[in-house]
Amino acid sequence: MSATAARWVDHVIGDIPIRQWVLTLPHPLRYLLAYDPSLCTAVLRAFICSVFGWLRRTAKTELGLRSVNDAHPAALTVVQRVSSHLGLNPHFHTLASDGVYVEDTTGRLVFRALPAPSKADVTAVAWATLQGTLAVLRKRGIWFDDDPAEDKLAQDQPGLAAIAAASISGMLRSKRSERAVDLFAHAANDDVVPQAQTPGYGFNVHAAVRIGAHDRTGREKICRYVTRPELSQGRVSVGVDGQVQITLKRAWSDGRTAVSFAPMVFMARLAAMVPPPRMHRTRYHGLWAPHAGRRVEATPVVEPADCGHAKLCAPEQTKRKRYD
Repeated sequence: MSATAARWVDHVIGDIPIRQWVLTLPHPLRYLLAYDPSLCTAVLRAFICSVFGWLRRTAKTELGLRSVNDAHPAALTVVQRVSSHLGLNPHFHTLASDGVYVEDTTGRLVFRALPAPSKADVTAVAWATLQGTLAVLRKRGIWFDDDPAEDKLAQDQPGLAAIAAASISGMLRSKRSERAVDLFAHAANDDVVPQAQTPGYGFNVHAAVRIGAHDRTGREKICRYVTRPELSQGRVSVGVDGQVQITLKRAWSDGRTAVSFAPMVFMARLAAMVPPPRMHRTRYHGLWAPHAGRRVEATPVVEPADCGHAKLCAPEQTKRKRYD
């Protein structure tokens, strides 16, 4: 966590303002994304396209650009899997440049800050993400407006599906017919509620946290926050009755400050936290992507000896042994 935060601050983000965009998803979609790496990537792409689209359109208006393609945003995302009460909750924490890179008169990329998004802007991003997600689900044959989709995870991995469903709903269910995998198709139909007024139908976006360009401490703190472990051991305890107790980060509306699990239920919740193979938790977008053509112009160049964690950044000196 700390090493990644230090590397991002020194070698990726640089001295520019960043904004945290957080996307939480409807419960049935969490079930689908939890163990489908390609679907998780596709939904994240829809979210990033929505955020970048808003940044580019705003830049064109505010900076007087000829085209939205002249604005170049940058971002990185960490995919978190659980809530504070160990409920399976795949959601995205995206640290995006709070502005865009544009070419100056010499053709060099320079950063230009943009105004903060309004509540309507954030809602529009949530709605655009929903629409993009529906397009992905229909293309993959997962979304059906009339009939519920088949639960492929329950067919291939019934035990894992039961654990995932229990982590989301809060109780174990063995019958497939009782497991909700519908995405409220009729409620999300854009013909029902005008686009400008819809809250996103479970696609909740938060974008109120901003770190200033000269606030290095704040950047390190937010980077550590998005890369934090799923569960802190300090919040776990065992009661006199043998139940495992998880202290909540914030009290719930009913005043509850902790939740308890039987030991085997707690183990099932821990199992749901483990991502499947080839599901990468950290992603890079725009100019911060590893293969971006102009990435070097948008990332700081710092000598390893000057970045404060030289051992982590210095190239490996030892050569791999050769065995004949």
